[in-house]
Amino acid sequence: EGTFALWPQSICKFMRRRILLRASRSEILRRRQSSDPLAEPFVEHVFWPMHLQYGLPQAAPWEELQIEDGSAAYPVPEELLAEALGILGLGATSKAAEASEGALPAAPQAESAAAAGA
Repeated sequence: EGTFALWPQSICKFMRRRILLRASRSEILRRRQSSDPLAEPFVEHVFWPMHLQYGLPQAAPWEELQIEDGSAAYPVPEELLAEALGILGLGATSKAAEASEGALPAAPQAESAAAAGA
């Protein structure tokens, strides 16, 4: 959790799964400014450049969930929650996992049939 959580390798190496909530610049600023407003010069010259430099994942693999512009931060939309739980293996399967499952080789039919008849 947090702006810089997916950047430092010293933290990421302890994570089994990483989920980046991808949002547009306008959505990030809308949410940030609604909670604790920052002066516009600070946003443009410090906050946003720091987000671009340190707020995005580095080398560690991650999965992304897209945040829709104008969506409520709380409560989390059901579809977004279901997809996050799927990524974590705690609920519905994520779109990314479904795609990769399709790439896995299927079990041979003869072995499956033999096991079913045994």
